[in-house]
Amino acid sequence: MNRGVGGAEDASVLGFEEFERRGLEGAFRAASKVRLFVLGVIVAFAGWICIADPATWRRVVLAVIVCGLVLGESVATRRFARPEGVERASVHGHLAVMIAVQLVAVFSTGGLMSPVLPAMLPSAFIAGLLADRWGVRRLVWGLQIPALVTFLVVHAADLVPTLVPLPFRSDGNFNLTRLVLVGWVMGMLVSGFSVLGSRLRQAARLNLENLQSAQVAALEVHRQRADDLTLMSGEIAHELKNPLASVKGLTQLLSRGSSDAKTTERLGVLAREVSRMQAILDEFLNFSRPLTPLTTEHVDLRSVCSDAVTLHEAMAASASVTIHLEVEPGVSLEGDSRKVGQVIINLLQNALEVAPRASTVELSARGDGEVIEVEVRDRGPGLDAEPGIDVFAPGVTTKAAGNGLGLTISRAIAEQHGGALVLLERQGGGCVARLTLPRRQDAR
Repeated sequence: MNRGVGGAEDASVLGFEEFERRGLEGAFRAASKVRLFVLGVIVAFAGWICIADPATWRRVVLAVIVCGLVLGESVATRRFARPEGVERASVHGHLAVMIAVQLVAVFSTGGLMSPVLPAMLPSAFIAGLLADRWGVRRLVWGLQIPALVTFLVVHAADLVPTLVPLPFRSDGNFNLTRLVLVGWVMGMLVSGFSVLGSRLRQAARLNLENLQSAQVAALEVHRQRADDLTLMSGEIAHELKNPLASVKGLTQLLSRGSSDAKTTERLGVLAREVSRMQAILDEFLNFSRPLTPLTTEHVDLRSVCSDAVTLHEAMAASASVTIHLEVEPGVSLEGDSRKVGQVIINLLQNALEVAPRASTVELSARGDGEVIEVEVRDRGPGLDAEPGIDVFAPGVTTKAAGNGLGLTISRAIAEQHGGALVLLERQGGGCVARLTLPRRQDAR
């Protein structure tokens, strides 16, 4: 299957088919009360016919029809209540049974002289509305039209003398011309109603297809614009790195050559601010460009976690925070050592920045079967983001000097490995950052 625009079109077709299937499901379920009402009317009408007409064959046929309708409604209700919903084959089958039973009911109540003959018209319309082209041909031209011809032949040849129930007989003489006219008119109306249903269905489908095509086109334009903006912003950030490096170097030179303590202090502040801007640009560049492919290798988590702790010892000491490391022996995985370390460093730094003085930040790693779990726990303020805010979204941060890209990149790296990164409230106060990774890349 082609990707890019072709892939988007394939996805839109799948989405449209699913939308149409759910529409059919909703239509059938919405019609459940109507079907029950019609079933009640049919039962009452059949009971009256059986009482008013002495023909035994008619009573047997009507009794079979009523029992079949009750059983069919029960089966349809259970079928449409299944989790997988309604399938097109189920719709065609249900319509075929409904029309067949209806034709038998029309025949047993008088054929072309039956008072329920006009009920064929809504059935033809529903068939055109819900069935596809071949389904309409089978249901209308394969069932209803031949049935009308059969009714006419039975009337003309008087094959069933008691075909018309006693309450609807006049003088027992049939006017063949009138019957032919009735059959012809009903055939034209049945065909017209089925075509009307098909045209309405085609018009609705065309409107939905046009709407979805416009949506896909708009999304493609939006994606292209977002890619262009990302590329442009990445280039700007890259171009800013060189001037900042020059400013930082000159600041350090001036600081070493200055004999004034105040000037040296100010140059130190400037150097630190330039370093902070460089760090922001580095994170932004990591975010703006696609993730590089994984360099899969054996990753010793004890070594990676120990390096992260060593890197942050000075930061922890300046904040009077203790880092407690607990790694199960032999915990390792297959992945990108540099990227896994980047995530752990980011989570540990976040925890140290919010941890209160004299508290402990805990870093642990353990293996559970095919899953490795790394946790960073602190006693900070916890998840104080507003409800409904995604803390992993780009730009979302609670830090005064934060840029909101660290967690976004960390989660992307976790998902690239086939794992996940979540933040949880810690019992007793604080936050738990939980990183889960598969032990092997082929275990995803």
